[in-house]
Amino acid sequence: GGTNAPQAEDDQQYTTNAFQTLTYNRSISSESDHESNLMIATYAREGSLVYTPGGIDEPTIDTIKGTSDVISENRSFTTLGIRTKYDNRLSHEFMYATGLNLSTTSGHEDFGPVDSTYGEHYSAVTGPHSITNYMGSDFGAFIETEIHPEEWTDVDVGVRYDQHIAPNVPMESQISPRVRWNFLF
Repeated sequence: GGTNAPQAEDDQQYTTNAFQTLTYNRSISSESDHESNLMIATYAREGSLVYTPGGIDEPTIDTIKGTSDVISENRSFTTLGIRTKYDNRLSHEFMYATGLNLSTTSGHEDFGPVDSTYGEHYSAVTGPHSITNYMGSDFGAFIETEIHPEEWTDVDVGVRYDQHIAPNVPMESQISPRVRWNFLF
């Protein structure tokens, strides 16, 4: 005779990750040694992870109700942003560029126990879940120069400011200098 007992299953994990961008490039001046260009880009990124442990996994929590629980996770996020850059070559020996990046991220996470013996879909939530909606942002701005005093060398000098805002932490920011000396053989 057969039984209708649920069969042990492997973990079920589904992930998505998509990235879209729309970019506009404009050459404002193409005069030799006096070029200038503008770039504006928008972007979007979306992703998710849905993880349900399988029935063959060792339970990680035993509850007072007598169930053997495993931890599941369901999270998703969306990032939207814009990036710009303007560069201007004033002469063969000197060029500068400036730009900024601004993005915002929002998402949702549901993390908690489910009954590992429940069967095929593990929809029996057995305890409190950590359910979080979150939002944060990033901002960056930079200015840099390229100095080309001789044909065999150039020097890149610049500075970048970055700011990060995330839930439950103080705003973080930093200023990063950049100096690079290139030898051209």
